[in-house]
Amino acid sequence: THLPNGRLHPSCCVTKASAAFRWSCRWHETLRKRWGRTESVWFQTAMPWATPGEFNFASVDFTPNYLCTPQALLNIRKTARNPDELRFIVLMRDPIMRAFSEWTMFALGWNWDHNKNFWQTASLQMRKFRQCNTTLFHNNELLRKLPTAELFQYITKCIG
Repeated sequence: THLPNGRLHPSCCVTKASAAFRWSCRWHETLRKRWGRTESVWFQTAMPWATPGEFNFASVDFTPNYLCTPQALLNIRKTARNPDELRFIVLMRDPIMRAFSEWTMFALGWNWDHNKNFWQTASLQMRKFRQCNTTLFHNNELLRKLPTAELFQYITKCIG
């Protein structure tokens, strides 16, 4: 069903924009224990905490940042009240457009990246990848064949 521009499905609502520092991927025991959320994942998103049955809507998150580690989905499943209720729709994008979109959000929207030139930021990251592991940098097939955990370690080591 297509809705006119600016209209949402009746079961959807938009939250107020949150402060930029709240968006991150953390499996943070201290925060969970401090707030008594021992059976929940701390997503640190704009979504409010809600108790089961409090609202009759689905909560969604527009950022893929909560999927930022190889074990993210397993962690979410292990702490879900009822894993059978979980539903994910993960949209795939052209990698270059995805990188530009993320840079736009971080650099222009939230001012996390103080370099306001996408090409310079991307070039710096590519130089870091090249210096970190020349073999993987020059051989896409090897990079594609890395197990997820190794790929995550490589990216974390090279980009930080």
